[in-house]
This record gives sequence, structure tokens and C-alpha cells, in this order.
Amino acid sequence: MASASHSPGPRILAATGPLFMTPLDYVMDAIADAGYSAVEVMVGQNTDTQDPERIVAYGRSLGGGVVAELAAARPLAALGLESSFASLPRLVSELGWPSWLLRDRFVPEQALADFAAPVLLVHGWRDEVIGIGHAHSLRAALPQAQLLELDCGHNDCPRPWPAWLALLAEAGVLPLAPPVAESAQGNAWR
Repeated sequence: MASASHSPGPRILAATGPLFMTPLDYVMDAIADAGYSAVEVMVGQNTDTQDPERIVAYGRSLGGGVVAELAAARPLAALGLESSFASLPRLVSELGWPSWLLRDRFVPEQALADFAAPVLLVHGWRDEVIGIGHAHSLRAALPQAQLLELDCGHNDCPRPWPAWLALLAEAGVLPLAPPVAESAQGNAWR
């Protein structure tokens, strides 16, 4: 599912893993591209020539692979990846399935090789679906990325909005950085 914010400030495209699986990665890319185009319409300008530094994307789980592909193809001011994988073939292999069965080969660590904008990586220590090693691999591939490790699993992480807003402020997308406090859950910046 993709959505865009209607409030003043940055235009945010958010992608989460769909409730269905498609064997066609171009369908997922089309969904992300359609969301980006919707943001262009809301902004009222062509972002290919005007103000692409006002559009950011945030993807969770499978949505991280989708927004990584979007970031490789379209200009973004910042990127957030939550509970995402560094490589879908690697993840599938870790889960004991043969990766050659995959038709969708999302590999964010490769897709983002030339992505220079700020990146926030958020991942739970206890993620039972996508191990935290994927976040560490993404962090190694993206020197500008900040990694926020949380004491949570795959589907129970608290929303990292203070850290995301701080990153957007540092990127110049938002005017002020809100304070980021360590929670009682033992969250830690890496």
C-alpha cells in the first residue's frame, strides 16, 4: 500500500509490504512510481525539473525493497527503511527456500549503491522474519545511513517518528529537528 501526506512540508511516500504477493516486480515498481506521481500532482509541479528535494520515501518490510528501487530511479531527499532486507534472494535462502524460485529479486544494497541522500534504517533486535544482519549489511553499504536498533520483533516495533523527523530536519526537508530521546525499551543508535 502506498500513501502520500497531505500536510504542509515534505511529501512522503510510504510503502509497506502488500497483503498479497505478486510474481511481477514491475507491478510493485509501477505502484511506487504511481505513488511518486501522485505526490508530484499534490505538489503541483514536475519533480523531474523542480524541487525533488522535498520528496522522501519510507518503506517497511517488503516495502523497503520497493522504495529502494524507487530511490534508484527517481530523485528523493531522504529514505527510510524499516524492518527491511538487504537482499531478497539472501533472505529467501536464510529461510530455507531455494532463491532460484524468485522472480522478484529486490536487492536494496545494490539498488542504493549510488544513493547519496540521508537514510534511516530501523530494525528490531528480535525480528523473527528478517534478521537484523540485513540492517547491518545495508548500513555497511550506505555510509550516510543511520541505524536505529530497537528491542522489538518484525511487527511490533514502535514507530520511529522522532528519529525520522530528526533525519528529515538534518536533510533540510523540515525546518527544525525534534529531540530524540532513548526510550525505556533500550533503543540505541548505531
